[in-house]
Amino acid sequence: MLQAGENVAELLVTETEKAPEEKRQVYFQGVKEVVTDKGYHSSAVLVDIKDMEVRTYIPEKKQTRQRDWDGQKNQTKARAATRGDYANRRRVGGAYGKSLLRKRGELVERSFAHCYETGGMRRTHLRGQKNILKRLLIHVGGLQLEF
Repeated sequence: MLQAGENVAELLVTETEKAPEEKRQVYFQGVKEVVTDKGYHSSAVLVDIKDMEVRTYIPEKKQTRQRDWDGQKNQTKARAATRGDYANRRRVGGAYGKSLLRKRGELVERSFAHCYETGGMRRTHLRGQKNILKRLLIHVGGLQLEF
């Protein structure tokens, strides 16, 4: 989230330098909404995002049992963030939330699926996470040149 905010700020400066009189394509306030997949639905993430005052659209994982609050670091904060989860659930179920999730799937997930399946990124023969991330960056950069 912090990196995304920094990128938005840099983009705002770049747009202002290019054409100061034109309408901006970026919110001046920065990141206001977050759309993720259900892998990011955890108490720690919800607490962090709630502290940043960002509106979330995070689908919930299926809960097989009740949540265990004992042993969590910030038990009261986690419970408060999860109470705010009801608003998140309402937003995800609404028409605007569903359209955002469809758009995320179309723009983000489909391009990565193309890289991994068609581009052969499912299996890499490299050692170390740094080298794999470099390869992924070059591969996705080449994909962007294609479009």
